[in-house]
Amino acid sequence: MMYVLALELERPFANSEAIEHWVEENSVDRFELLPRLWLVEAALGAAQIRTGLGPLLGPKDRLVVIKTAHEAVARGMPEAAAQWLARTFPDSMTERVPGR
Repeated sequence: MMYVLALELERPFANSEAIEHWVEENSVDRFELLPRLWLVEAALGAAQIRTGLGPLLGPKDRLVVIKTAHEAVARGMPEAAAQWLARTFPDSMTERVPGR
């Protein structure tokens, strides 16, 4: 399943490395499109992702996990991100994802 995973961290440098490691270890594929905004392909469910990341988050940190659809639209992404989106969302019906 593909998820959008977004975090807002009160102290981003305190636990970013541990969070990035957890995402890497628990995903089949992933790409960090913007700081702390990932598209993640994982066998886990959304609640399992939230539970897994929970111990790494501070009391004021915020997390959103959303199961995604099949089409991606982007603008201003670096070439590597655009190519990843085009490869990961091949069902996009339009040319809105650069790099296709």
